[in-house]
Amino acid sequence: MRRTTLNAIVDTIAFFLFLVAAITGIIIWLYLPSPGQFSVVGARFSQYVFLGIARHTWVDVHTYFGLLFVAFVVLHLVLHWGYIKRLPGRFIERVRKESATECET
Repeated sequence: MRRTTLNAIVDTIAFFLFLVAAITGIIIWLYLPSPGQFSVVGARFSQYVFLGIARHTWVDVHTYFGLLFVAFVVLHLVLHWGYIKRLPGRFIERVRKESATECET
C-alpha cells in the first residue's frame, strides 16, 4: 500500500473517531449530566436516557472512541515522524536566509 493511501486512511478514520467522541461528549454534557449536575439546556432534559440509550452506555462509547482517536493520532504522528524531525532544521534555515537578506540591504 502506498504511504499516501495509508496516511489518507489513518487520517479519515481518526476524523470519524473524533467526530463520534465529540458528538457523544456534547450529548453527555448537554443532555445527560452526572447526578447532581444541571443540564445546560434545562432540567427537563436531564434524564439518564437519551435516544433510548442509557447514560453509562453513552459514556462508554465516548471513552472507547476517545481512546481509539488518541491511538490513531499517535499512529498519524509516527507516520509523519520524518517530516516532524525536519521541521526545526527548515525553520532555522529559513531564519538564516532572512537574516542574511536583511544584512545585505
